[in-house]
Amino acid sequence: MIAKITTLGIAFVLYLSTAVQAQSVTGYLNQNKADVTTSIKKGGILNKDFFNHQVFLLGEIHGVQKPQEVDLNLLALLNKEASVRTYIAEIDFAKAYLLNQYLKTDNESLIDTVFADWDKQNAQWANKEFQQKIRNIRKLNQTLPAGKTISFVGIDQVHNPALAARYFDEILTSHNLKTLKPRFEKLITLLLTPKADSLVANEARQLLNQLNTENNQGFYRPSYNQVVFGLEVCAAMTTKSREKVIYNNFKYLYKQLNWSKEKVYGFWGFFHVLQSKTNGGKGQSFTNALLNDADLNLKGKIVSMACLYSGSKMMMPTASLPQMWAEKGKRYSAVNQFNNDGPLMNVSNLIPFKEVCQPNTATLFKLDGADSPFLTEKADIKYNAFMPRDQQIMLNEDGKFMADYFQYLILIRNSEATTPINN
Repeated sequence: MIAKITTLGIAFVLYLSTAVQAQSVTGYLNQNKADVTTSIKKGGILNKDFFNHQVFLLGEIHGVQKPQEVDLNLLALLNKEASVRTYIAEIDFAKAYLLNQYLKTDNESLIDTVFADWDKQNAQWANKEFQQKIRNIRKLNQTLPAGKTISFVGIDQVHNPALAARYFDEILTSHNLKTLKPRFEKLITLLLTPKADSLVANEARQLLNQLNTENNQGFYRPSYNQVVFGLEVCAAMTTKSREKVIYNNFKYLYKQLNWSKEKVYGFWGFFHVLQSKTNGGKGQSFTNALLNDADLNLKGKIVSMACLYSGSKMMMPTASLPQMWAEKGKRYSAVNQFNNDGPLMNVSNLIPFKEVCQPNTATLFKLDGADSPFLTEKADIKYNAFMPRDQQIMLNEDGKFMADYFQYLILIRNSEATTPINN
């Protein structure tokens, strides 16, 4: 009888402990949240400490509609409150050039070129919401003084060599760079040649060596520096690690453009913005590499915000899906299997987040505040066997907890999928 009472007593204590812990988590979340469904405003958890960061990164899982709105609203807020002008996007230098030309000219064919390339690749980026967001950035720029207008900087690896060829062809006819163009004809030809990455990389390195040994001070510096950066990226076309290329490109521009004196913002895929290593220390994002580069001195100066999803749909290439999930006859399908509390992936930590926000909302939570449970709580992630192994991201580096990966979480509930530009 005594043993039975003791067992019941232990069970009751454990129940109370769990209940108190759950109450503590929801209490913290209620005090550290902001509704960002329709707008994002300064104040509350977006205080001085937030705006004091130097690099702001928002991460999403591609193909969901709401993050496109959140991205635009966050960009506008950072421009207003932190004078952010530089948008380091998940694009390469050639696409950044085309999008910046659009921002200046309103020439829709420039947007069409960028999105037609993504559409040809069956990429999730080929969606109408992303397209409209760029138009809205132009509208925002028209309301800003010249010194605060926003421009894209592409730090990704080369997306399409043909567009890189177009970039060099056009930029070398601008300002006083025309005398350089004959030396680039071979590179342009190679960029237009299929499967010539190693030849392109070799030619780019040769051109870099030539330019670095010459006195080219007479050239128009902004355009000349852009050409040199383009060569640096082309020289890395045989580098296998995409994260390494992005990291190197960021570091190069950080020094060349003196980013230590300004604040920058970027919108990237989820993995890229993670500040600690994944999958037992094997996976390293460019953000983690930046933080661990003593030469850059960015520790404590980067803030990562990650979008997680519940009840939302995702635009996916139909060819990559099992037949039972596919929308017959369409290139892209809107699926709901990839939520963070769904059948393929389940983050049990999301339960208290859902308890303190409503369906059909986007809610921002601060994870690294005083007394935050997420400073000592690991992300509890479980994957279904159907989830492709290369898409399974485990936040499980030794000694690291949720707030070590991202300092803010945006829970997006019941969002529609992005809309394909061509379906």
